[in-house]
Amino acid sequence: MKRKKQTRSQNAGRNGRLCEKHILCALFILVPILAYILIHLVSEYGLFQKDELDKRDLSRWDYQDGLIKGTKAFSIIDLKQNCWLFIHGYISTPKEMEEAAQRIHEEFGDSVFVMRLSGHGQLPSMLLGRDADMWYKEVRDEFERADNLCEKVNVVGSSFGAMLALKLAEEEDLGTLYLASPYLYINSGLIPKEFQIKNFGWLLHYQKKETAGSINDPEGLARHIGYMNLPFRPLRDSFDFIDKTTQDLGKITEPVMIFQSKNDQTVDPKGAEVILSGVNSDSKNIIWFIRSNHLLFMDYDREEVLADIIGHEKEIRSKT
Repeated sequence: MKRKKQTRSQNAGRNGRLCEKHILCALFILVPILAYILIHLVSEYGLFQKDELDKRDLSRWDYQDGLIKGTKAFSIIDLKQNCWLFIHGYISTPKEMEEAAQRIHEEFGDSVFVMRLSGHGQLPSMLLGRDADMWYKEVRDEFERADNLCEKVNVVGSSFGAMLALKLAEEEDLGTLYLASPYLYINSGLIPKEFQIKNFGWLLHYQKKETAGSINDPEGLARHIGYMNLPFRPLRDSFDFIDKTTQDLGKITEPVMIFQSKNDQTVDPKGAEVILSGVNSDSKNIIWFIRSNHLLFMDYDREEVLADIIGHEKEIRSKT
């Protein structure tokens, strides 16, 4: 009887030691993994750095009167039969659309309006408290300004600006809708980026970008002006607006031309196909690119994009 008790005690001791070894082994594996994840979140996101949202942009850009130099909205008022409204993307600036607007004006003599969405071209913190509903009101105001001046308004939108342009087309009569890298879905891995932002954006706060924009062409990247830190809250607060805009694509009947890179690292290219199948336009088309990344008006294929816009517009005018 005593030997049995001793055996049980010895077995219990061995099991306890094995359990301790398993725990130590697990910790030995988990601690480096957790440390790596923590280092990654701190280096790539705003974890524990909420108050440093503006730091990288303040050190990178030159400011004048509260704006980054070269990011003011501008317009060229000339011929008033056709006008063009240009809408830049999230954390971008009017600089993204500058060359395209000037080329359109030079080609046709049309009036062009290049707007600056509020909070952009300043500091990333200026975006907090803003969302797609607010920016859409600004787009409506700028559209009404152009519409009161001109007989027809074409709209050119890039990324988030393309999504705002879609909403405008759902509610207003436009000329032609030109959409570059339209933002409906974020390009992400196994876990959708929208899920990450919705559930962890409050903790991570913002993403530290490697460059000012997703542009493959070094020349275009050097000219581009955009925030180095990407705040999550304005995107999270815009998801319902984006979902409703996607649901209402069938309201659009204007001609639609979409430009999309298959190698876009910011938005999911499937969004372009969703738009193409969703709109009720008789004239609609996607032109695909490979060399460029997300910001097509600043990247390798910008000349082709502009040539396609100008060619399409000439074709429309030849029929009227």
